[in-house]
Amino acid sequence: MNILIVYATFSNSTALATQLVAEELTKNSHTVTVKKIRDADMNDFAHRDLIVIASPSWLVAGKEGQPHDDYFAAKERFTQEAFKGKKCAIMGMGDSTYAHFCGAVDFLQEWVQQMAGIVVEPSLRIDGFYFEQDKNSELIRQWANTLLKKMQQS
Repeated sequence: MNILIVYATFSNSTALATQLVAEELTKNSHTVTVKKIRDADMNDFAHRDLIVIASPSWLVAGKEGQPHDDYFAAKERFTQEAFKGKKCAIMGMGDSTYAHFCGAVDFLQEWVQQMAGIVVEPSLRIDGFYFEQDKNSELIRQWANTLLKKMQQS
């Protein structure tokens, strides 16, 4: 499979999480490209079997549970052709002590659906990545492998 992982990060937890996903997918002989969403363009989305989208949730403009700022810009930049008919998976980093835990996931799911993409696996929501890094790293690896199995079945 040819897989694109796009992400944005504030504290580097989302970058580390996407690297774990990339490692799992790569060790299963898939071609994986990892890019920050701000550096991605329409060509990056072409000819992909799967697009993994990752973001932290943050307080933006006084609203909790927002994706990284770069996703607001991406939403304006990309046309429907980036996602239309494409299989997608979403991963979010968050903190359950906030009222809107991993709200970026909701934003990203809605964006993919509005752009006619297909979310193929329930989104992964990671709570406090750095506080339980070993446990959360294992959850991310398991999710990546479940995602692979789902893709191989379809």
